[in-house]
Amino acid sequence: MALSGACPGTLLPQVATFVPSGIPTFLGALLGGIVVSKVVNTSGDYTHLRPETNDRTIYGVLPIDKWAAIIYYVIVCYGIGKGVDYFKLGQEEGNSLTEPFTGGILIGATQGISLLLIGSTLGVSLAYEEVGNLFWRAFYTPTALEPTNDISNYSSMYSVLGIAVGSYALSQIVELPAGNEIEISWLRAALGGFSIIFGARVAGGCTSGHGISGMSMLSLESMVTTVMIFVGGIGTAYLLIGLDKLL
Repeated sequence: MALSGACPGTLLPQVATFVPSGIPTFLGALLGGIVVSKVVNTSGDYTHLRPETNDRTIYGVLPIDKWAAIIYYVIVCYGIGKGVDYFKLGQEEGNSLTEPFTGGILIGATQGISLLLIGSTLGVSLAYEEVGNLFWRAFYTPTALEPTNDISNYSSMYSVLGIAVGSYALSQIVELPAGNEIEISWLRAALGGFSIIFGARVAGGCTSGHGISGMSMLSLESMVTTVMIFVGGIGTAYLLIGLDKLL
């Protein structure tokens, strides 16, 4: 994310609205999906918790009631969100269609729509792996142990297509605020795109799969992953800043 200025989800609006760095990042992401499909084969998103996996949640590990844990989580998220909003940390006036805190609520609210329409929680990185599956099946005949080419097995790809189409449609309906231009080389963008998909699939989810879906289900794995996303991103950003100063 620090290399390319995008995550698997935000990359799609970038491509749909013709952000210059979006195309090479997307090509790198597709390559990452092809490679990870062959060498890792995660076979699904780990953030879709089931009742028998409650020991991987906060309320399954700690002596706390499920609903109490949910209430505490909401309070913490609200406090952090309003705190960031109050101090305007990293925000620029007129740089978004909605107030950031409201935008975050809207993103979280799409969980219900996702569950209603496709029967699963939000997650984007799996779609890139599905593209990889299709790529390899174009060269090899599936065996009885492999998923079939039935297009119904690729629901994440439908969701990703909807994100891209919706982003383009919105850009034609309203005038989107001018974002900060991401001036990076094609090689860096492609490397970043490859890395975000390879890493996301190894981790069983990306910023949407873990950061939105997994954390909303109070998954300990997702919380650890989300923290490390920020640690890795911030660390890489400072490393790049240091290299720029040296060069």
